[in-house]
Amino acid sequence: MMDTLTSKYKKILKDLEKNIKNEEDLEYIKAQMSNLFMIFFDEIDTLKENYEEKIQSILTTQKGFEEKISKIETTLANISKEIYVDDNTDFEIECPYCNYNFILETSELKPEIECPNCKNVIELDWDNEDVTVTESSTQQNEQNNDQQKDEDDM
Repeated sequence: MMDTLTSKYKKILKDLEKNIKNEEDLEYIKAQMSNLFMIFFDEIDTLKENYEEKIQSILTTQKGFEEKISKIETTLANISKEIYVDDNTDFEIECPYCNYNFILETSELKPEIECPNCKNVIELDWDNEDVTVTESSTQQNEQNNDQQKDEDDM
């Protein structure tokens, strides 16, 4: 851009030299053209500096927004992990009756399940961070009754 302007400026000066015969007038016009040219480029430099400052300010603001967005995304990801159960998460359950270990798929998340080995009902407490496996109250009552009978027989 500067090369184009400089070449056009020189062309205008040569045209003035051809058409103005009075040397004093020619030197005066050349000096004024040169002053105008310098004023023009000073103004361009000032505009350029202002735009560079504005662009730097925008980049700084954008960087701040990007950092805030990153923090929000991290927070949302953490919230999502806390709220939603991953579809690919399976739970290993140990039966409190027969100590049989089996896998419970997330699609089977129920308050009670049946042990595939001994067929006893197992209560699951999903409210805790770690799943608490407890014996079903009916199963506990049956076991208590069985224990009471055994004690009575003795």
